[in-house]
Amino acid sequence: MFCRKCGTELKDEWQVCPNCGEPVNKTVDSEKPEEKVEPTSKKPLYKDMRVWIVVAVAICLVLVGVILGRGSGKEDTKKSSKKTEQAKNTEQTNETEENNDPTEISGDLYTDVENQLLYANDQGQITDKEGNVLDVYSNIGVEDSCLYDKSDDTISEGLFVDDNGMVYYEQPEEAEFDDRPEIEKLRDKADPNQCETGIEDLGLGVTGFKDDGDYFDEVVLGAWFNEDGSPKADVLPSGVCSYLQNSDMSFSLSNYKFIDGVTYTFDDIRRDRNPQGRSDLKNIYCMILRNVQKDTGSDGKIMLRGIEPCTCTEVIVHGTFNGVINGDDLLVFTAFRGLAEDDAVNFEDGAAYVINDRLAFQ
Repeated sequence: MFCRKCGTELKDEWQVCPNCGEPVNKTVDSEKPEEKVEPTSKKPLYKDMRVWIVVAVAICLVLVGVILGRGSGKEDTKKSSKKTEQAKNTEQTNETEENNDPTEISGDLYTDVENQLLYANDQGQITDKEGNVLDVYSNIGVEDSCLYDKSDDTISEGLFVDDNGMVYYEQPEEAEFDDRPEIEKLRDKADPNQCETGIEDLGLGVTGFKDDGDYFDEVVLGAWFNEDGSPKADVLPSGVCSYLQNSDMSFSLSNYKFIDGVTYTFDDIRRDRNPQGRSDLKNIYCMILRNVQKDTGSDGKIMLRGIEPCTCTEVIVHGTFNGVINGDDLLVFTAFRGLAEDDAVNFEDGAAYVINDRLAFQ
C-alpha cells in the first residue's frame, strides 16, 4: 500500500504516513501509480540529411568534371579536324586556281570571252590573240559581227566582234511585255502601202474593190471601211466572190464581219438572233486561223481545226479547202454553221488563203 499524497510505501498497521503525515486510507488502491515514461529523445534527422546532401553534391561535381573533360577532348578533336579540313580546302583552291589559268583557252565559250581570249579573223574563224585558229571553236562562225553556231544556225546570244576583231559579250536588252490586244500586234505585220482600195464599177450601180489577190493587209487594217464603219464599196474583191458564189454566201460588205477580238467576237455570234443570215445569202465571217490541222467530222467530211489568235479560241471550219496542209496559217472567209453543245462556234465552206509568210514571226 502507498500514500496517496506522496507515494511512500506504507505498512498495513500504519495509520499515518510517516513521510508527509497524510492519514492512511485503507480503501485506496494499493497498486503503485503508473509511472510516467519520458519519451526517448531521438537524434535530429536533419543532421543525417545534411550528410547525404554533401555526398550527393560531391558525386555530381565528379560527374560534371568527367563530362567536361570528355567535351573538351572532343572540342579539341573537332578543332584539329577543322584545321585539317581547312588546310585541304586551301590546297584544293590553290590547285583549282592553277588549273583555271585565265590566260589559257578553256573551251567554254562565254568564259573565254569574259577573259578576253577570243578573236575572229577575216574568214569568220575564231582565233586566239596571236591569230591561231582554235579547233575547239570550229563550230562557231561570224556573220555581221555576230557569233552563231554553224551546226544549227542559232545566234550565240550577246556575243559580238568589235572593230579590233576581239569577241565580246553584251547583255541583251530585256524585251518589254506587249500587253496590247492581239489585233494590234497583227496590224504591226500589215503594210498599209500594200492595201488595194481602188474601187471599180461592176454595173447595175454596184461597186467593188480592185483585186490584187492578197487580202491580209486590207482585212487586218480595216481598209475596206470608212472611219465611221461604213463600207467604201458594195461587195468584196472579185477573187473572194468567185469562191463564195458556190456556197450561197453574200458578197456584200454589209453582211461581212471580221473577228478581231475587240469590235467583234465569237460571243457576238453566239448572241446574234440570226448569225447565219438569209438562207440564200449567208453572212460572211472573216478570221485568221493559226496552225490548222485537218480532221474528219462525224458526217465523214473534212474539216479544219485552228486557233483564232485574237481571242485564242479553237475554231472548226467544215469543208474542203484546196491547197491547205497541216500547220498552215490561214485567212478564212466562211459562213456560220451552228453552235455545238459546249457553245463552240462552227463554220462551213467559203475561201481560205495561206498567209504563213505574214505570220512567220508573230
